[in-house]
Amino acid sequence: MQLFILLTLAWALTALSVEAQQTLIIRGGTLIDGNGGPPVANATLVIEGERIREIRTTDGAPVPSNARVIDARGKFIIPGMHEPHAHYKGWFLPLYINYGVTSVYEIGNSAEEWILAQREMMQKEKMVGPRLYACVLNLYGRAPAGRVLPGMTTFETVEEARAIARRAVELKADCLKLQGGLTTEMMPAIAQIGKQAGLPLIGHLPRGMTAFRAAELGMNHLEHSGGIPEAISKDWSEVERLRAEFERAMEGRPADTFEGTGIGFINPDPAKEDQLIKVLIDKNVYVEADWSGRMRNITRRKNDWMIENLALVPRPEMAFIPKDARYRWLDYSAWNSFSPELQAKLTRGLENWQKFMVKFSQAGGKVVVGGEAPTVMPGLNIHRNVHLLVDAGIPPMKALQAATKNVAELFRKDKDMGTLEAGKYADLIVLDADPLQDITNTQKIAEVVKGGKIIDRRFSADWRNPIPTTEITRDESGYNNPKPVISTIQPSVAVQGESDKAVRISGEGFTLGSVVYVDEKAVQTTFKSEKLIEATLPKELLTRVGTYAIRVENPEPLPLLEDAGLSNQFMFIVKF
Repeated sequence: MQLFILLTLAWALTALSVEAQQTLIIRGGTLIDGNGGPPVANATLVIEGERIREIRTTDGAPVPSNARVIDARGKFIIPGMHEPHAHYKGWFLPLYINYGVTSVYEIGNSAEEWILAQREMMQKEKMVGPRLYACVLNLYGRAPAGRVLPGMTTFETVEEARAIARRAVELKADCLKLQGGLTTEMMPAIAQIGKQAGLPLIGHLPRGMTAFRAAELGMNHLEHSGGIPEAISKDWSEVERLRAEFERAMEGRPADTFEGTGIGFINPDPAKEDQLIKVLIDKNVYVEADWSGRMRNITRRKNDWMIENLALVPRPEMAFIPKDARYRWLDYSAWNSFSPELQAKLTRGLENWQKFMVKFSQAGGKVVVGGEAPTVMPGLNIHRNVHLLVDAGIPPMKALQAATKNVAELFRKDKDMGTLEAGKYADLIVLDADPLQDITNTQKIAEVVKGGKIIDRRFSADWRNPIPTTEITRDESGYNNPKPVISTIQPSVAVQGESDKAVRISGEGFTLGSVVYVDEKAVQTTFKSEKLIEATLPKELLTRVGTYAIRVENPEPLPLLEDAGLSNQFMFIVKF
């Protein structure tokens, strides 16, 4: 009798526990589960707690009294997206989750203690945002003489490499991030540690290493499609010449224009491509196409992206994003530094890269997106990457898998996520339109659900990360904002009582958005070039005889330097 009572009590407590879990029902939508099969019409997802309990196509079951219901009739349900290549900053969280990126993988560029604290914060659900995973350490290898490498873990020997890899495992790293200072002896030693711990090897290759060799040494992922150009080029000397030309054109420019990556694909050998693709598939190597940053200046979507950024970035509620990051996303100017001939070569190289990735995907290779925030906007970057895969010729279903299923598999998380199946996390996006008909419909988001919870997708200017980064990087200290200098003003004299006076101001460092101030009063300004602006001095300013201080102020964001973005003063005279 006592045993019966205990068993009954245990059953009752279990039942109460299940009943107490929040139940969410998503009813009547078309399910695109991420496995690659045909969409399932009129699907109903029953979610208890943070996991999917059941997926069914009939809808006659009673709805529990405590359940929330999303009416998804006429809508489409896809897995939450994944960001496999984040240079994580604390302000990324609301951007990712707003765009349905429910899992983010930080690739080892953050301070160790800080990223561990961030990961724990998200595991404990102290903030609304994506699941956060981290490589924790950045395994660089041998540092070049005289170079300081912030955020990198350097070492000299194979034994040190093993010890550092073991330490990453002890820190519960979700991946082992490799860098360019590794030797061919270090890589298999680290790969062995990773294999034992069930962790993927991701990242960069040592300079000159081919993807053939990387696959043999145990690399699971080629960041930036690294090592592929070296493996397939017909003439590497031509690649080196073009890279030198690109670097000369980039002198004095910010390092956030990456079209130069495509130079490596300028002269591919089709036979070598076929050989490499076979090896990569045999070794189960995932290849990253980080195109939302690399192709932002050559995609046919460029103008649409610029308009979208201009509509979104200046909104008051986006003020939680550092000003310099917002400026970076609006800046497409570096492309204009290249000659038409170089632009054509860069475009051809990037188009060849696209063709390789299509060929790789058609053969059964695993493509993954690469967001590379904050070079481009977190969250939105993943959607744009998926769109570019389709533009290249990869079918929409496979493009979606590059941001969902394939990433989860790469990081060994596919038991819990990446596709929508019973038992997996309820991380998903409800869309208003079919992404398989038009891939840009991934941005027509009706709802984001993460761990069974419906996300409030509104941005707030007051949003703050409770554990701010301890580092001061370029992302917090200013971006590409030149200091203007006035050389001459013509004319520099007016007669008292004249009507509006047009003046030409010559110098350097002027930008679109530069404003001329006359005795601290802003006047109408027209940008002509970085060396010339025109201003109109209104007649109201010309009524008083005297000397007027004229200066130029460039738009924010400004570096954290006294009087940064402000020109020297120049004098303008109004005479009798």
